[in-house]
Amino acid sequence: MERARRGYILLIAIGIISVLSLLVVRMSTRVIVFYRLNTVLMRREQAKLIALSGVQCVIAQLLLGQGDQHKDHVAQKKPQGFEARRSAAIRAVLKTINRWMSFSFTQENDGIDGSCMVYTSCDDGKLGQELFFDLYTMQPLKISQAAMINQKASALFSTAGRQIDFARTIDQLIKKKNRELLDITELLDDERMNFFSRQLFMSLKGTFSVSDLFSIDRKGFLLQPWALSQTVASLFGWKALSGLDDALHKNLDELFREPEESISLAKLFTVLYGEKRQAFINEISSVFHKRFEANLFTVISYGTYEDIVVKICVIIERQQRARSGKDERDQFFIKKIYWL
Repeated sequence: MERARRGYILLIAIGIISVLSLLVVRMSTRVIVFYRLNTVLMRREQAKLIALSGVQCVIAQLLLGQGDQHKDHVAQKKPQGFEARRSAAIRAVLKTINRWMSFSFTQENDGIDGSCMVYTSCDDGKLGQELFFDLYTMQPLKISQAAMINQKASALFSTAGRQIDFARTIDQLIKKKNRELLDITELLDDERMNFFSRQLFMSLKGTFSVSDLFSIDRKGFLLQPWALSQTVASLFGWKALSGLDDALHKNLDELFREPEESISLAKLFTVLYGEKRQAFINEISSVFHKRFEANLFTVISYGTYEDIVVKICVIIERQQRARSGKDERDQFFIKKIYWL
């Protein structure tokens, strides 16, 4: 009897130890999983910060030299040719847009080890919804030059047997929603445009994207010839400006000696894109704005931390500050962020 009682106690002890062992193993497993997950999340947050830092690098590039040029402008009461501030802004934009740039960060200098790739395009050099649709009367616009541009833009989308009238697509979406489009992703509400869902934003190996052709956020329909996007420039058979080579740098020096209001679009197209077809220039000139205004930009940033890559698209907008005797720089604000 005593021996049987001891056997029961042993079995109970073994059972309790087994249960406790299972609990310890389960808790250990959860701790290990949580630790690994927490490590991945921390690395991902670091990659996010690096991606956002890439956007700040672009903003710094766009503001480069603005302060010194503004001082020169203040000192020169009657400037000849372009304002120093405006010419500096043009050069800064041309150095930044339509190309991938790489930035590296180190723990010693920046507080983090990582790198990012950024691509910047100017939305003022893209097609806007007001080029095809009057948002006040809620009726399609019938501009002959816009029709020509729409024909070329539609050809980009008419692939794989799909025939897409881009302007008509925008018209139908605006009428359906009874308001202007507020987000680039709303274009995908048209089932034919769903084919381009993976080409909505520019990629490292891509040469075309919907957002590089069309901007939801820009106002007005006039295109900015100084800052055409890569895709829009291709509509006119031009190569988009990307960086400042010696030849363009020299041509700009000569151009900036003239008052801005005296420079014709024909001369501007010749200097920037080598376009000399006068008949073609006359055909398209009514949809271009000669005066330089580049205030809205799209930045694609790939932030890399160790083996984690975070991709974002950020719309930034320049707010021009009133000029006074003080050195006041323009400011940029983040308007939208897309986590890709």
